[in-house]
Amino acid sequence: MTIKGCLLTGVTAAWLINSKMALATDAAAPGEGMGLLTILFLAFGALIILMQIVPAFLMFGGMVSALLKRPAAKGEEASEGTR
Repeated sequence: MTIKGCLLTGVTAAWLINSKMALATDAAAPGEGMGLLTILFLAFGALIILMQIVPAFLMFGGMVSALLKRPAAKGEEASEGTR
């Protein structure tokens, strides 16, 4: 590769790196709050999480009640089967 080719490649790479850094620095103007779509997206995510928490609490309550339930005596198990 010639010196001119190396110089052109280096200048092009530096130009691309600097332009990408300039685009990433300050995309939004200061003082610009969240938009309506951002708020709707966050609310939708919160709704999904809340809808997943309800069955989780029900399952957790079932597990705790099963752990705390007193085991039946041997005589009670036999009488329950005949009813």
